[in-house]
Amino acid sequence: MDESDFDQAADSHAESPIYQAIRVHTYGQDIGQRRWLTVDEHAVFITWLGLSERSRVLEVACGTGGPTLYMVSITGCRAIGIDLEERRVRAAHVQAKRLGVSARATFDCADANARLPYDGGTFDAVICIDAINYLANRARSMADWRRVLKPGGRVLFTDPVVVAGPVTAAEIAERSASPAFVYVPVGYDDRCITEAGFQLRWCEDVTANATAVARRWHTARTTYADALRELEGDEGYDARQRFLATTERLGAERRICRVVYLIERPEA
Repeated sequence: MDESDFDQAADSHAESPIYQAIRVHTYGQDIGQRRWLTVDEHAVFITWLGLSERSRVLEVACGTGGPTLYMVSITGCRAIGIDLEERRVRAAHVQAKRLGVSARATFDCADANARLPYDGGTFDAVICIDAINYLANRARSMADWRRVLKPGGRVLFTDPVVVAGPVTAAEIAERSASPAFVYVPVGYDDRCITEAGFQLRWCEDVTANATAVARRWHTARTTYADALRELEGDEGYDARQRFLATTERLGAERRICRVVYLIERPEA
């Protein structure tokens, strides 16, 4: 089960009262986030980046733009969000217009695995939440983040699938069936950071947050099991439940961890 299956289901049924109720139970405050991000956690991350109304920020893999728009609303920064899926970019534009922040938040369809379509030194910060595991060559991608950053600019990213213990092939299959999903061992991201020319400012294990989100998500979906089976089919529902149960278990057992990094482009 790939996390993108969750995204597609959520996008398809975004207006469903059932999905909305599940999101509230899962996240508490629903800002349109995906995967494992909560509002409390996002607020901390934004503080680490030191954003202000003078900041220009790039969000990589922004989805339908919820966290990007939240960041803009509480800091006054200007932001560009990129996502590979055109339908998500369109949805993000609609949300920005609805919230009245289109002048400060724009969205582009772009492949984060390719060279970013922006000039060097454009941004004060880059943020990438729970999506670096989709980047086939993350050292190369980080180097491009460095290119588009101003000197002294910061990057914050989370890696949700750092392998910290023994994991079976069956567990990997349950955690993500996507051939594009990249698992890395402890220390790999640190080496990529150095190779790309960044300085590490902070690193913290945030597995507990993802584990708690997975547990609440699984519980909420169980509450609406009959309705979800109608929407997703028995196979789809069961696969998603196994995905969440596996995510919670591997996190609780400290075998697959989620880690946040704050890194900086040197001034010189």
